[in-house]
Amino acid sequence: MVASDTSELRSRALEVWKKIRPDLLAVSQKERPSSAPIEVSSSSESGDELARLEAPAPRPHVQEKSLKRVKRKKRKAKSPSVEAEPARKVLLLSARKDLTVKKPQLKGRPIAGVYLPPGRKLEAVKQAEWQRVKAAWHAKLAEEDLGGMPKKAQEPNIRTLARKSEGILEKHGSCGFNVLQADVGVNVAQDGCSAWFDGKALGAAAAGAGLKALPLLGAGRYHYEVELLRCSALVVGWSAATSLPAAFDQNSFGYRSDGRLVNNFDSDDGEIYGPAFGHTGDVVGVLLDWRGSGPKISFSLNGERLGVAFDLSAEGLNCPLQPHLCQVRGQGFQLRLRGTEKWPLRFPAPGFKPIADSSEAHFRPFSEAVAAATAQKPPTIARRLIHSSLGIQLPLSHLAQERQQAPRRILSAKVSGNSPPKFGGA
Repeated sequence: MVASDTSELRSRALEVWKKIRPDLLAVSQKERPSSAPIEVSSSSESGDELARLEAPAPRPHVQEKSLKRVKRKKRKAKSPSVEAEPARKVLLLSARKDLTVKKPQLKGRPIAGVYLPPGRKLEAVKQAEWQRVKAAWHAKLAEEDLGGMPKKAQEPNIRTLARKSEGILEKHGSCGFNVLQADVGVNVAQDGCSAWFDGKALGAAAAGAGLKALPLLGAGRYHYEVELLRCSALVVGWSAATSLPAAFDQNSFGYRSDGRLVNNFDSDDGEIYGPAFGHTGDVVGVLLDWRGSGPKISFSLNGERLGVAFDLSAEGLNCPLQPHLCQVRGQGFQLRLRGTEKWPLRFPAPGFKPIADSSEAHFRPFSEAVAAATAQKPPTIARRLIHSSLGIQLPLSHLAQERQQAPRRILSAKVSGNSPPKFGGA
């Protein structure tokens, strides 16, 4: 090949090379010594080389992929090691738990929550309060147990007493004070024949506290006595089973310590019947003569008969009666019931038996007595009676009670100019 042709081919190849890959040409020139000539063996080889040099340039997306690979490798080189990754995650999680960020509450927009009806909310508040009170009581009991403090004995419930006294109330043979018919403050001895009441302890409430005794009698001639163990102010007599111990209502008939008769709450207006009593050692006898259509009630003082006080034979009273004592304003009573098995009569009346010797034919069960008193006249305390175990109603002691015909009596007192009748005594 001629030298001129070789140089011309070389120059043309360099021009094409510069246009296509100038960077590779620079590299190749750096690596190759400048003195080394480019040898071209033949015209066919030069043509192949020229064709290779004139090949089309690579596509752009190929270059982009290669650049992405390079960037990915650089990021991996700069990122921490795989061993440090779990520790980094743990630190991030702990930081999130410690960081409590409250979301800002927007005004005017309610926060969604669980809806509770007003009744449920009130019930929840009451339950929480009850749990608090119960916990306080448990804590107090625990302190008492640790301190060795004696626990206060609880008094028996009235219904419990009624169940225990069922046989006493319904069966013949019981004689003595009935604890179920005793007002608050009235104390009964274990023998059931002695009782006392301290009027000074309750002040104005002393008037009206009473006590009743068994048996209930519907016929016969019977007698009991009240012996005063100290100076006392009281009323003694007979009353129906539905009458409260606190006062003498329309079914109660008594003799007061100032000498007046008491019936239907008229203790202030009662007529003078006999001498006054109330001294220590006085013995007041109370007699029941029931041989006809109704009873006749009379009294005695220290063995002296005072005559018939109430003649109920014309009225046809059919409700059974029982002994009844009631405190009035004055010294609290302390007394003993005579005519029982333990304490016989001090002044027996001819033709009369003590109440302890009542016959079964004259005895009336408590349930029958209540039914008879209810049928005779409406009880004044119909809404204040209890006794579920017998299926009847037993009077419970109350110092404030309802009165039958009370509005009419008060109205008549206003018209006449007198003061309304006082309750329980003078």
